[in-house]
Amino acid sequence: MWGYYHHLAEPQIKKVITVPLLKLTRSFSYNDAQRQKLSRSPKVIQRVENFLAGNWQEQALSMLQTEIKAVINRQVEYQGLMIDQACLSAKIRAGIDTIQTAYDLRSYEGYLWDLLITSPPYLQAQEYIRASKIDLFWMGYQEDQIRALSNKELPYHKVEPVSIHSATFEIYRQKLLEPKILQVYERYFFSVLGALTALAEHVREYLFLFVGPASLRAEAIPIDRIFAEHFESLGWTHEVTLVDVIVSRVLFRSKKNPATGLDNHRMRTEHLIVLRRNSNDNS
Repeated sequence: MWGYYHHLAEPQIKKVITVPLLKLTRSFSYNDAQRQKLSRSPKVIQRVENFLAGNWQEQALSMLQTEIKAVINRQVEYQGLMIDQACLSAKIRAGIDTIQTAYDLRSYEGYLWDLLITSPPYLQAQEYIRASKIDLFWMGYQEDQIRALSNKELPYHKVEPVSIHSATFEIYRQKLLEPKILQVYERYFFSVLGALTALAEHVREYLFLFVGPASLRAEAIPIDRIFAEHFESLGWTHEVTLVDVIVSRVLFRSKKNPATGLDNHRMRTEHLIVLRRNSNDNS
């Protein structure tokens, strides 16, 4: 199937079948998707063996057809919404350097949006390139390309320091004595809060920021508190932080972190920070 994909001349067909093929490949893979690194687990091995014991070829084709139909149906639904809303205007942009994009807006005067809703990375809680590396290989990316992407991922990408207006940030900064871990901590907040601060200058009413208390060396970092303190110092009003217990989307659990030997602390909650621009703020 992937051979067919890479020999296709029609780019539109490739776009329709890319995601279905990735889903199918993961379903038949020995890799455990709940672990960040490529690794097997007894549960996944049993799943694949169950596939192989039956008519797996027919099952694979059926799964692929179902996923392709789902993609087409979603496209039709989206197009229908666009036709119904004649007044709707949207711009979709994608890129790897969110920080630079945000900074480029500094030359623009005035508001661009009524509100901003975003969920930035949670420190090292999810390393997106490592988690999707096998998918990138199937899609035809070379190893040097994937390595270059990994080097640009937060919080490993080198960024210029910015001012973080948070006492909590400084308290946890002093706790991190290991230079590499301190670098990860600083780069994360320099990059994420640097970008969000630049974007917030063009938001008229609200910021909605989803974050989670990810850990560094078994130390849970209160990212939500640091974010709230930073924006409060810039004139925003912290209205509320809503906390949701993670139930259905739990990554693989282990008692010890294999890299450090320390107790593993998985995130059990996600937090939504609601910030409102102060009505007295004329910036």
